[in-house]
Amino acid sequence: MKNEVMSKACASQPVQKWKELLAMARIMIARRTSIKILVFMNETLPWSKIYLSRSDQTKI
Repeated sequence: MKNEVMSKACASQPVQKWKELLAMARIMIARRTSIKILVFMNETLPWSKIYLSRSDQTKI
């Protein structure tokens, strides 16, 4: 009985939660986060390039 109840709960809940999370994410991105993400990307991209170049050199 427990397994059946759990499987039914697991089948129904994640879909609703994902829809809620997607809705929240869309709202957040539409409001403020898009600017923060752009700034974050601009700040982190040079570092990631440096890190990648260093890791490539160590592999060789």
